[in-house]
Amino acid sequence: MALTEDQAFLYIGLLGSPEVVKFNLEKSTIDGKFNLGSDASFGPNLAEDILVLPGSNSSVLVSLMNTAISPRHRGVRIYDNGIMRPKMTQEHTGSNVLTSTRYNGKIYGYNNETTEFGFRHLIVSDSGLVEGYVYEAIINGFGTVIESRDSFIYSSAGEVLDLSKDIPLLVGKFDLTPGYQTVVEPAIDSSVVYFVIQNFQNEYYLQSFDPKSFGPKGDRLLPNSVSGILDNLLQWGGKGKLALNTSENIVILRDCISEINETPTLASDLKGGCFGDTLILEATSGLSNYYWSNGYMGPISKVYEEGDYYYTIADEEGCQGPPSNAIHMHFEFIPSAPYVYSETDFEICHGETVKLLVGSGQVSQYLWSTGDTTSSIEVSTAGPYSVIGFTPYGCASPTSEAIEIVALPDSVPPMPTINVQDTMVCQGNPVSLKAPEGYLIYQWTTGEQSAAIEVFQTGMYAVQVGNIAACLSQFSAFAQIDIVESLQQPNIQANGNLLASSSPFGNQWFVNGTIIPGATEQFYEALTTGFYSVQILLDGCESPMSDLYNLLTTATEDLNQERVIQIYPNPTRDLLSIKQSLYVDPIVEIFELTGKKIMTKRLTEEVDLTELSAGVYLLKISNADHTNTVSQLISKL
Repeated sequence: MALTEDQAFLYIGLLGSPEVVKFNLEKSTIDGKFNLGSDASFGPNLAEDILVLPGSNSSVLVSLMNTAISPRHRGVRIYDNGIMRPKMTQEHTGSNVLTSTRYNGKIYGYNNETTEFGFRHLIVSDSGLVEGYVYEAIINGFGTVIESRDSFIYSSAGEVLDLSKDIPLLVGKFDLTPGYQTVVEPAIDSSVVYFVIQNFQNEYYLQSFDPKSFGPKGDRLLPNSVSGILDNLLQWGGKGKLALNTSENIVILRDCISEINETPTLASDLKGGCFGDTLILEATSGLSNYYWSNGYMGPISKVYEEGDYYYTIADEEGCQGPPSNAIHMHFEFIPSAPYVYSETDFEICHGETVKLLVGSGQVSQYLWSTGDTTSSIEVSTAGPYSVIGFTPYGCASPTSEAIEIVALPDSVPPMPTINVQDTMVCQGNPVSLKAPEGYLIYQWTTGEQSAAIEVFQTGMYAVQVGNIAACLSQFSAFAQIDIVESLQQPNIQANGNLLASSSPFGNQWFVNGTIIPGATEQFYEALTTGFYSVQILLDGCESPMSDLYNLLTTATEDLNQERVIQIYPNPTRDLLSIKQSLYVDPIVEIFELTGKKIMTKRLTEEVDLTELSAGVYLLKISNADHTNTVSQLISKL
């Protein structure tokens, strides 16, 4: 697009046709159009940029392009009332974009297509155009466009050239937000330079800068109704009025200071819906000149697609105040209908309930025909039950197929009680569990289905009973059954007449197969010759009898006389206390039953056995020259 200096006409290059249209802005009519010709091999030429010749409403420069060729540039021509002057600039490398300035009356072009990046002076004559001087790489960037105001050239990449010097001089650069495409327009009064930037998320920002300090003056996000590739930006009519041209639309903008300073509020319970829905957002009432981010004007906006939505209020001059808070609207596909299922039967007895659940991975909220909103319900009456599902943003599914709950004519039996005699038995012996008689159905937690069962393992057991209508009771209270593990066969170790059992607890000694009354400790001093054995008795369970030990009694000193030696506690976990009156300065020795000595020390009142492994050991107490010795078996736990 190109606007005449008096802002009476707008020249527009068509993208779908090799033509330029002259549009009368006052009458809103087309006052004419002219053809740009074509290439015999590559087809029609299009207008890449248009510049109205300064001081004229009827003569324009057109930078031609042919999108079927690379490079696309086809030269620059002058048209007077649609009639082409004979001379034109060269093809391939030339002025893709154009600008002119009243400062020196010159016309400039820029190559934004190849790495030459040439800044050019174009000379106009009655016969057409020729190219003057070319400065390479003063301005850089593919797709960069240029505009002029006074003695300065402004590029869409942010560079500023001063034309008042002998040669164009780069004097500064604006700090622009990075983007995919940018267009530039210096204000008519030279007070500001405007940029519209299309970023890599396809958002469009209007940024303004001070042309003297190069500092920012404003930055705002344009409505999401703007779309397409940026092409041109121009100012018209003063008071911050801008026209933005993209590959898809023309947008009228205002950049002015509004008298409205208060930020409006956008409040809505809506957060989204289904694709195809039309959602309505409402602004605060009682105001005027509403402008929505999606292009709607007025107090309401219709929303059809996902995005952030907000609105602004404009004053009487059309200057918009600060935007309201944004609400993100989310659109989802309509979920499929959920289904209802139960982990039990759909038939219920009097006093019974059935749990109904929802099966669907597409919804997160529910509405049952009962009015419940949970993911499962428990029902106790007959009838149909159905559910509707909702996505997180309120998109409703179709109603599920109804599930029919049927009431049976009988009642639920009372909770049964298990009859059990012994809850603790020795391993290998069964425990009998009995449920109440007179029921048709029995269901034990073991899976068995008889009125009485026998169990052989430690555990908790319960039963459920049912009648002829298959009405099942609650499970009974659990019965805890403990099966005592088998006791291991003990063995006997001996030191002279002193016998020791391998078990520290539950011992019962026998001689020649006859029980020895009161002989229940770990150690037993045999006084007579015979065959000795020991058995473990714990919690009513018996171990196998030990192997027989054939003992021929011999005379030994009596170590159990408390007046001579006291050894306690025996068994012990750590310290063994010894009190004796036989020897002066005696020695204590400890042996494994294999005869290996593992400790020798002067006898004190306590012997530390902490470092010994659990087991039975032989303890000997001797006088200093080992001429007299007494022995005792000890047990380390």
